[in-house]
Amino acid sequence: MLLVFDMDGTLTDGDSWAFTNAHFGTKNVHINDYLHGRISYDRYLELVHSQWISSKGSTVYYEDLEEAVKGIVARPGLDELLSFARRNEWKTGIISAGIDSLSDRFLRDYDFDFALANGFEFVDGGGKRELTGKGVPRVPLLEKGRLVEEMAGKEPVVSVGDTIYDVPMFRRSLVSVAMAPKDSACASNATMVINDETFYPLIDRFEELLQEQANRPEHK
Repeated sequence: MLLVFDMDGTLTDGDSWAFTNAHFGTKNVHINDYLHGRISYDRYLELVHSQWISSKGSTVYYEDLEEAVKGIVARPGLDELLSFARRNEWKTGIISAGIDSLSDRFLRDYDFDFALANGFEFVDGGGKRELTGKGVPRVPLLEKGRLVEEMAGKEPVVSVGDTIYDVPMFRRSLVSVAMAPKDSACASNATMVINDETFYPLIDRFEELLQEQANRPEHK
């Protein structure tokens, strides 16, 4: 089994894009051009970087991106949820259209099996990592479903998300969880909805599902 999470708003109650734009004093003005097909996701990332450069008035470093998201923390219960997954030999991963300055920290701190998120190319800038302006679009916002299929292979999937952009993951999952959903599309396309700010109710639901599975005649 693969347990895969969206990051912004799902693993956390903060958003890596919102925090980073707030850090630079910019707004996410180009996302609608991507959503309406007027620009590619690569171009979207380049434009975002240009905004940050313009607002800061100097070179942007990867360390700036790490500083921007350092206040974002995991929802309570994540440690326990991941322990549950490991006890049951589930793989765990992140597929997020957020920024890898946050997902890489979660990968290290919580020992996920993998984490995919969007990044920015950088070069050594005298001891700091200087952004070149080129984006690394690992998870375009509208392509999460394809990426779940690629990462899961033949493994059944349990996916957890919070917005309409996670529905393509849900459609490729055996079980889909709307975690504190932000819109009705997310909730209506999930097999279960958790209206809580912690992961503890989800652990209970997963334990119930495993018990139900164990009690089925084919498992006896």
